Amino acid sequence: MVDCILVKKMKQYEVVAKFNVHPQTVRKWVMRFKEEGESGLEDRSSCLHTFPYPPPEMEEKILTMWKEGKMTGDRIARELNIPQRTVSRHLSQANYLGKMIYSLKTKSHRAGSNTPLQETWFISI
Repeated sequence: MVDCILVKKMKQYEVVAKFNVHPQTVRKWVMRFKEEGESGLEDRSSCLHTFPYPPPEMEEKILTMWKEGKMTGDRIARELNIPQRTVSRHLSQANYLGKMIYSLKTKSHRAGSNTPLQETWFISI
């Protein structure tokens, strides 16, 4: 593909049609070759090499807010600007999540609608 562009001087749209790839793929491979030479054409893993876990001090903040502030997981997530799933993972690993009690609200979220909303309550035991 790179050879077709740089040596054979084919147009990008011709290479796209010939190899049935996206134009961005052609540009990516040509740029890799120009920047890194033949080593830039080697296969690369597309998975993350590091996982963006919050730093350890984040767990301390989460647990402190949970114990002292009696906040919900959603509110802690909003306050710390992190996903709610991260908060619940840290709380469950530290065995702070008690039983979840699901209750149905009879009052609807829309005027005139009779569809009940589901609400989650976290109780620390």
